[in-house]
Amino acid sequence: MENNLTNNYLQEVSIKDKTFIIRLLELQEMELMFPLISILNEKMSYELFQERLKLIIDTNKYQCVGIFDDQKNLVACAGLWQLAKFYIGKHLEVDNVAVLSAYQNYGLGTQLMNWVENYAKQENCIAVELNAYVGNEKAHKFYFNRNYKIMGFHFRKNV
Repeated sequence: MENNLTNNYLQEVSIKDKTFIIRLLELQEMELMFPLISILNEKMSYELFQERLKLIIDTNKYQCVGIFDDQKNLVACAGLWQLAKFYIGKHLEVDNVAVLSAYQNYGLGTQLMNWVENYAKQENCIAVELNAYVGNEKAHKFYFNRNYKIMGFHFRKNV
């Protein structure tokens, strides 16, 4: 497998006799994320997803990377935010990493994060940062195995 990304960040990966395409989603494709976003946010309605997606796109520099099976069906995704903060500098923050259950034995999470880390390097980011739900122990193990470190706690207060 080629580790370098092409100029348009498109990468082809073959796993278990299947070909997958990893690439950034176009703006008009963002709604394809809903089935994957609902894996992590089970109570979110499609209407709320559409409302928040519009807000995210209108107010942030947001991108999404997706993995497509046969270039047709979105089977995995991750949201991407290029940010700069005092404590870390320019970095890529990843959220809503999800793989459809039928595709979870293909190693797509690994392929997706490899793509994300290469993309971060090409965008001159010095780190990749992410949050994982406290109860998502499978994700914790996955990120620990990739040498991610817990740097703090993510706090939230609804107002």
